[in-house]
Amino acid sequence: MLKFYISIAITIMMLFSTISMAQTTLMVTFLPSDIDVNPVTDQIILSSMSDGQVYEVGADGQVTAILEESDLANVISMSVDSAQTRLYVVNLDFEEMLANLPAGIAPPNAGEGSLGDMMNGGLPAMFGGQLPEGVSPPPAMLAQLRIPSQLVIFDLTSGQRLLSVDLTAIPNVGGGLITDVTVGADGTAYISDTLSGGIYSVDLNGNIQVLTVGELNAEGIGMLPLVYHPDGYLLIANASNQSLHRFDLVTSTLSNVILDADISAMTQVLLKDNNTAIISSPAELYLISSNDGWINASVQEAMMLDLPTLGIVSKDGNIHALQSNSTSMEEVQTNNAIELSLQTVLSN
Repeated sequence: MLKFYISIAITIMMLFSTISMAQTTLMVTFLPSDIDVNPVTDQIILSSMSDGQVYEVGADGQVTAILEESDLANVISMSVDSAQTRLYVVNLDFEEMLANLPAGIAPPNAGEGSLGDMMNGGLPAMFGGQLPEGVSPPPAMLAQLRIPSQLVIFDLTSGQRLLSVDLTAIPNVGGGLITDVTVGADGTAYISDTLSGGIYSVDLNGNIQVLTVGELNAEGIGMLPLVYHPDGYLLIANASNQSLHRFDLVTSTLSNVILDADISAMTQVLLKDNNTAIISSPAELYLISSNDGWINASVQEAMMLDLPTLGIVSKDGNIHALQSNSTSMEEVQTNNAIELSLQTVLSN
């Protein structure tokens, strides 16, 4: 599902081809965070980091809010259950977090030693700040930092809220920054926690289960985009060490997918079909295939994207990228709008 705003620095490790295909230009008054497709209307939808809404892009290019009762703050990620026409969103509340920062952590851009200095292009980017130089804060400090978050499920036909689950108080997992969500065949949500290295499940009754914690961030803090596979496991991309993992939901085992080539950055993972996945970052896109149930995988194609990419989505067999050179709330406020490009990057 994620996430230009907390991506790690990019190192080009392969020879890329640059892609430039047909595109649609949109002007919006919010800061987009994710992209998906509404199965009710077959139109692309965009979530907003800045105003807690979800917007639909009409056939005429007009952008319209679709949630009837949204009191959300900052939507960082979303996933659609097409069969049941449900929308799952992860809502964060940065304002509440800033009002309750633990001792030793100052608000972003508050000077030397601030959260903005420490997170090295992480949280400050989501607040609209510049990407600072620095290092990750120590684990003991991260263990204190928990950003208020919810999983909220909406009915896409009516726009009404079906369920809201507080994710802040998940026990015994240390710090918390929920950054991605995917949906299983039975409607169970699977969410990733960047700070704790945790993967959690949330069923339709709101019950939360910790599936794994700590292993995925053992080598450092990084994005953990994930996707549900119909054969009963999760594929998890790990931005901290550029690896791909497989979590078996039956046996609760976490294993590494053996890749035949390096991948330089990971902010989203998407299934094109059961044997083909796409991993994207703000600047690159990788087409990856497996013929053994994602024990091993091969990088089939690697492409350089021509604009910073906020997210990718599959629609009508094609892969579309949401791109923009405007990536901060300051630009939204100054210009009252930002320009987005919706570009087809892979075709059938």
